[in-house]
Amino acid sequence: MIRRGSCVNTWCACLGILLMMAGCSNKQVATSVQDQAFMSGSIGNSDEIRVTDFSGPVSTTASRGSDGAADAAASAMSAARAARLAAVSASLADVYFDYDRSTLNEEGRAKLEANARLLREEQDWQLVITGHCDERGSQDYNLVLGERRVQAVQRYLSDLGISMSKVQLASYGKEKPFCTKSNEDCWRQNRRAHFAMR
Repeated sequence: MIRRGSCVNTWCACLGILLMMAGCSNKQVATSVQDQAFMSGSIGNSDEIRVTDFSGPVSTTASRGSDGAADAAASAMSAARAARLAAVSASLADVYFDYDRSTLNEEGRAKLEANARLLREEQDWQLVITGHCDERGSQDYNLVLGERRVQAVQRYLSDLGISMSKVQLASYGKEKPFCTKSNEDCWRQNRRAHFAMR
């Protein structure tokens, strides 16, 4: 009888220890996509985080502290800068060229002068100018022609006092057309220097 009682006591003690170990575990496993994104740090830039206890419907709120506020402020400044640059970028006019030419016409020079005024007003920018051609001609020829077009734009902007240290040039030739129809109106739209701010 004593022996049987000690076996029951041993089993009860083992079961109790296992239950205590399981109950003391506080490691949370991120099971949803949102939980995994939060744990990796890819979301959660706000000052408050809502934490849900998975064992019941009760939730608590924890403050992220001054680092969270600084992150939120930096994020807001970055978003404001991106919006401002997008507005300026949308205001920059493309410069169009005559067929098989890389010289600026009067209309192109006027657009570049307006673009230069916008660039002088905004100090925090990087500018990418891309040269484009219509579909006529070989790819190699059009790449060179697109390059000559952006170089003409670069020289004119430099003459207007725009620093070229913030400007990148690229030529796409006929590879990235604005218009895809095969007619003169469409070709005219594709013979351009395009501006994008970063």
